[in-house]
Amino acid sequence: MKLSKHLLQKELQQNMVIYLIPFLCLGIIWVLNAILTNWLEPKWAQILAGAIPLALAGAYGLQAFDLEENNQTKDFLLTRPLSIAQIISSKYLCGLILLLPLAYLWSFALTPQVVRFPSLTNFSSFFFVGLLILTWLIYTTSFTVGLYIKGSLKLLGALLLIPFIATWFGVSWFQGIAWLIINFSAPHETVRSLLLFVLITASLIIFLTTLANFLSSQKLQTLPLTFSKKTLIYLILSICLPLFLSIINQISHPAIRPFTSLMTTIFGNESWFLASEGSAQPNGDLYLFRNQLGQLGLGKLFQKPQLIYQGVKTKNNEITELHWSLDGKCFSFNENGQVKVYSLTTKKATPLAPGKMGLWSNNSQQLLLVKELSSQTVQSNYGVIQQQHLSLNISEPPYQTLSPPKWELQTASIALGWDDKRTQLLAIDHSWQLKLLNLNNVPVRSLSLNKPETPETIILSQILPWPKSPHEFQLIIYSFDQATLKSKQRDFNLHLYRYTPPTTIKKWAMLNDLSYRDFILINDQQYLAQTSLGIYWRYNLPKEAR
Repeated sequence: MKLSKHLLQKELQQNMVIYLIPFLCLGIIWVLNAILTNWLEPKWAQILAGAIPLALAGAYGLQAFDLEENNQTKDFLLTRPLSIAQIISSKYLCGLILLLPLAYLWSFALTPQVVRFPSLTNFSSFFFVGLLILTWLIYTTSFTVGLYIKGSLKLLGALLLIPFIATWFGVSWFQGIAWLIINFSAPHETVRSLLLFVLITASLIIFLTTLANFLSSQKLQTLPLTFSKKTLIYLILSICLPLFLSIINQISHPAIRPFTSLMTTIFGNESWFLASEGSAQPNGDLYLFRNQLGQLGLGKLFQKPQLIYQGVKTKNNEITELHWSLDGKCFSFNENGQVKVYSLTTKKATPLAPGKMGLWSNNSQQLLLVKELSSQTVQSNYGVIQQQHLSLNISEPPYQTLSPPKWELQTASIALGWDDKRTQLLAIDHSWQLKLLNLNNVPVRSLSLNKPETPETIILSQILPWPKSPHEFQLIIYSFDQATLKSKQRDFNLHLYRYTPPTTIKKWAMLNDLSYRDFILINDQQYLAQTSLGIYWRYNLPKEAR
């Protein structure tokens, strides 16, 4: 489609006043910003930053053919050596070339913080790109209405059509971003941004192709509208886009997601819950999650975690060491060095005492408080490790008081568990051994964990009760092999053991080269894995891994 340079110049000259007024108003805004501080409330600034570009889009689109109507020069314009496609496209682009920079400048003048490239880790960053595309759509809708409807009915036609177009865009946009967030869990933000850029670019190419095919096949102010076969196909695909994306989102539904609906996060009161670590309720269907904001959430599969606890709202507030009681009625956690107990019955968290963690007895009636008295860094055959001096106290319901310190011990463990039936502490250390620390002054016993044939370094481990077997334990070890340690990659190996007291340990599964951010074992056949942004997927353990 060829454009007419002379017609573009004519349009700019004829509509100079209409095009210049917004720029003059914008200059006043810049002057006020320079002279006065906080002269406009943030809420009003956000409203105006969105409303003004949208209003200009409607006005510029509707008035595109006003001068030809008022001066009755439409027929004269058609006698020039210009095709109808050139006339329509030149008028369309003339307004668009001025409108998009205006939308950018108004947003930057009123709300500079929102003018940024969208990031999947911050949904509010999509506002500006969404505003530009919506401005474009409203301009195109108004322009099309002005192309076919004369007189005062133009405004009525635009008012009837624009809400439909805006709703279509809103649903398409939110469904598209939700699909991208959920399904593209790339390990690096630059990769996710590139994928987002490709998606937006592809959408705009489809839109432009549809528009070009449609406008080039029309006649000035002639009804009914005519559609070529190619244009009709593009139009149907565009209209059905929200339905397609909704179906895809329902099919590819993660086990745990950070939001219920992106629409409600913008127009409702829903906030994202970006889980960083989770734990499965023993013998139950609930999952406990923590995030980086000092919050705890509880939810079931295929739901967003519901906020149940808000910690102290400080910048460095941190919650760690989530431990369920075996009956699934309570759990303990560490908030900034304070061990607390949360009851699902009372829905309250009770502060217990300063400490490192709380470990539950087999009958869920006692809590062993582990407190770190001191620690020192020592060199070992496995590198630099922490030697800890611990004290142990017992608390019973309602978990508000502690017994005097009952035991003290030294350990260099990575993970701890409590076997109260045998009065012993379980500890996994860097040497791939399970240490049985009897608290009645019996010598320490060591059980080998059948470490891998090639050397691997333990980076993290967990000791958890075995599902539906309160006197057995699951041992989970995360490790790096030597090649990974020397490279920039951080893929890890996962080793799963089952410990049956007093001395039986069986390695029952292993997964290699994982890049998950969190791992939750559901049972001996399934697990949850976090890919990014608090999104967990449910996977089956491969038979070859067991």
